[in-house]
Amino acid sequence: MARQAATAEVPIEDDVLALIHSSVRSIWVLELLLLLQNERGQEWTQQELVRELRGSDAIVRDSLAALIAAGLVAIGEGRARYQPRTASLGQVAEKLARAYERQPNAVMKAIAAAPDSRIQTFADAFRFKR
Repeated sequence: MARQAATAEVPIEDDVLALIHSSVRSIWVLELLLLLQNERGQEWTQQELVRELRGSDAIVRDSLAALIAAGLVAIGEGRARYQPRTASLGQVAEKLARAYERQPNAVMKAIAAAPDSRIQTFADAFRFKR
């Protein structure tokens, strides 16, 4: 019984879940955020990020757009860098990175469970009006 308690996952904090639900809608976005956090101070072109993440132009472009909109990444002269808009936002992003390091499955489940407005819009198109 003690063995089960030792392996139990700690719930992801509410502010981290809010960041996931609002801005980190895919593992690609998370991986890009982690790369930029780990390489603070370095500025990256989109092509450098495509090579580093081994992703497509579209995935990296969309992931960058999500992080820029979230206020976690800044673009200057065509180069992206980790630059949270506020200290508190940076702290939440750091907590997300620690949560992913400690319990990656829980974070991936939270990302998968995050509501996707594009899917909801598509589903709503098939609703019958009364």
